[in-house]
Amino acid sequence: TADLLRERLQARGVVIERQLPEAAPVVSGSEGELQQVFTNLLLNALDAAPEQGGRIVIAIDAEPARPGATPGVQVRIEDNGSGIEAQHLAKVFEPFYTTKTGKGGTGLGLAISRSIIEQHGGRIRVESSGKDLGCRFVVELPGPGKAFAAPSPSDTAREPA
Repeated sequence: TADLLRERLQARGVVIERQLPEAAPVVSGSEGELQQVFTNLLLNALDAAPEQGGRIVIAIDAEPARPGATPGVQVRIEDNGSGIEAQHLAKVFEPFYTTKTGKGGTGLGLAISRSIIEQHGGRIRVESSGKDLGCRFVVELPGPGKAFAAPSPSDTAREPA
């Protein structure tokens, strides 16, 4: 997905840092739908990242880093951009909610992304320490034939500890 956005990233002077495991982890699902999710998350990170000096980190772990967790894959997309203020964190996954008014945002990308991830038995959450402090989206997808427990509303948005 990042390769599809290479020209846009280069034009803005934004660098992608990849933290990937040696072996590609396996999940079950629709490749096209999952690509839609990750493209949306990367475009949001690109929109938020500063020009010349912007950085987006794509990190993939073969299993969520929690004791007793369902085996699967955790994907983190993090930027050093404008961040999300605390009062907006709980709303970013609501349909038609956007912080990009006047900049082309419809407020549907994250709502659709959450729906796709949940249809795949996964979870998505956002973390941000506030305005101008960057943002991290964490997607957890179960391994083949597995499913995570449904997230509670407090699990989808939080300020990092």
